[in-house]
Amino acid sequence: MSSALLAVVNTAPSKRAQKQRQANKEQRQEQHRLNEEARPEENRLQTRTDLDKHATALLSRSTLSGYASSIRFFCEFSEDALDLPEGAGMQYFQPNGPLPDTKMLRQFIFYMADSSRAGRGPGGIITRRTAEHHAGTVLGALQYTNKKIEKEIRDQLYIWVRYDLTQELGLNKNLGISKPTAHRADVAVVLRALFSPLGLRQVLCMRTVLNLAIFINLMVDTCGRIHEITATERYKECYLRWKDLKVYAFKINGAVSLRATLKVSNLKGKKDRPDEYKTIPLSLLPSSLCFEDSLRLLLYAALADGHITGVSNWSELEALCSQCHSETGLQVVFRESSLELPLIPHIDHTKAVVVKTSAASPDVIPWHLRRLGILCGFEDIFKR
Repeated sequence: MSSALLAVVNTAPSKRAQKQRQANKEQRQEQHRLNEEARPEENRLQTRTDLDKHATALLSRSTLSGYASSIRFFCEFSEDALDLPEGAGMQYFQPNGPLPDTKMLRQFIFYMADSSRAGRGPGGIITRRTAEHHAGTVLGALQYTNKKIEKEIRDQLYIWVRYDLTQELGLNKNLGISKPTAHRADVAVVLRALFSPLGLRQVLCMRTVLNLAIFINLMVDTCGRIHEITATERYKECYLRWKDLKVYAFKINGAVSLRATLKVSNLKGKKDRPDEYKTIPLSLLPSSLCFEDSLRLLLYAALADGHITGVSNWSELEALCSQCHSETGLQVVFRESSLELPLIPHIDHTKAVVVKTSAASPDVIPWHLRRLGILCGFEDIFKR
């Protein structure tokens, strides 16, 4: 304790100050006594047993998933590379457990960089940024589950990765993934390949083609990510549902037109904030552009699966829309039982049926996208 603070603590209070302090003390004691009496016995200050437990911050699902992967990799490394007993790696991710030293952390990052599959950069070598990401994730996992690594060790780890490891393994210093911009002509090429004879020959049913066309067009319309539209391995419950699509018929200058809005949530970094979303407007395009018309394709899927109340085909849909007699619009109502169902459903090829209650399998869309990329002759990975 500093001398200045010690002098303040030891300063004798005046009689008035002593009286006020005593009154405040008695008030605190009485308030605490009343609160304790209202609590169950096991939750009282001297009897509760949870105040020594490890506290953790509230993190997003994506961050927690990254930590879980890093912990799994560290346990595999401990057993496969260091020949430690099974389960020995997990002890480092227990509250008040041991912490890996500088050597062990460097060994882990070296193992991750050395054993990674071919990277996407020039020469098939992973990037330095990827190695730094592995370092940051394992340090974050240790801090979240156990305790924080000392700053000197963390700084040394990053310096070693940036210079020593990069030079030893020849890590690529450039960006790992090129991100070329997709223009309208590029999307037209992809859709043309999808509906070409060769593209159609490689699918088991036409509903797969419809699902894939809807997905590609929604990616363009929403400027979104795959997990915002359909299920992925990491985000199995994050996908668009029929309740997110609102379709309206408007009568303007005597002509009826269809328009819609699509609510897109589960945004990057905001998956735990349902109030954060974007609304995408959709319009019905001319029939000559049907393959590039998200709204038309979605309506085809809704009609095929019976999601629209009282409508089973396009003629009945047009008849329904013709009942609109004002510019305020008429909403096309989806069945109540359909609102929570996915826009892009799963297809059971063994039974040749559409499983309307389940979203498309996480591996289906990426697999077909890669196939389309190869079919189009793209050099870059065409994934999502």
